[in-house]
Amino acid sequence: MDSKLVFSSFGIVFLLLVVFVYAQTLNQPSITAPSSGSSFTQGTTFTLSAYVSCSGATNTVCNNVQLQVNLPSGLSTSSTTQSCGNVNRGSSCSKSWTINADAVGTYSITVTASSANSGTKTSDSISVTVSAAPTPAPSPAPTPPPLLTAISMEILLPAINQTFVRGEKIN
Repeated sequence: MDSKLVFSSFGIVFLLLVVFVYAQTLNQPSITAPSSGSSFTQGTTFTLSAYVSCSGATNTVCNNVQLQVNLPSGLSTSSTTQSCGNVNRGSSCSKSWTINADAVGTYSITVTASSANSGTKTSDSISVTVSAAPTPAPSPAPTPPPLLTAISMEILLPAINQTFVRGEKIN
């Protein structure tokens, strides 16, 4: 909004231009989790959380705010960008991502916030380490079944040299 005031003093014209600026500021985003230096095991996931706020004159809004996680190769997520929509002055927006620890290494992660009318800001970086999954101990060999021992049997019937007729019952 511009306001102009013209006045004259002793025949000299003065022009006073007053400009009111309603500037909004997208603040630097912050990563709240995990803490820098955290360690994870390859093949697992962890949660990365970040927030951004808007400041400026009364009634200002940071329009169409987006948070984007910046991941190096070795870490991945299903979607790197999340929308906060419009963020009012004095308000903040928090978002979280599920990060896959795909490969062994030490990685630097940042989050970038952007706004249609407030520019782009990037967080301070955090460092995470992904370690190899422990090698499972070999399974013990299965225990073999017990060996059969000698079996002795005694046949009580029929008696030695006893004869039978077909179809007769043996007692």
